[in-house]
Amino acid sequence: MQFQAHPLAWTRVDTIFQHSRNPTTKLLALDVLNSLVKSRWNLLPAEQKDGIKNFLINLIIQLSKEQKDFLANRSLLQRLNLVLVQVCKSSWSRLGSIILFNAIVFAARCHLFSGCQAGVAP
Repeated sequence: MQFQAHPLAWTRVDTIFQHSRNPTTKLLALDVLNSLVKSRWNLLPAEQKDGIKNFLINLIIQLSKEQKDFLANRSLLQRLNLVLVQVCKSSWSRLGSIILFNAIVFAARCHLFSGCQAGVAP
């Protein structure tokens, strides 16, 4: 687990998602991102925080667009949602209203697709 221990491992998460077809590798990458959010979120510049937040939201939307994609990526979506919730918790004092607004917009989009329950169902 050298990758997870590297302090800049989180900067490779987007590349992993672009190039890897292995779900376990993607889950490992999300664990790295979750660790970053839990331990060093407040040390990151605002641009990097926004980039991570947008990456998570866009990926969740992308993987939830079609029912077949949603079903095929259910465990990945659950982990993505957990990381996004961690971002919300870590950012609440300053950016809570913005993140909440984005979540509401996402929920409104998902209303069109009844299968968008990735964060609700176990």
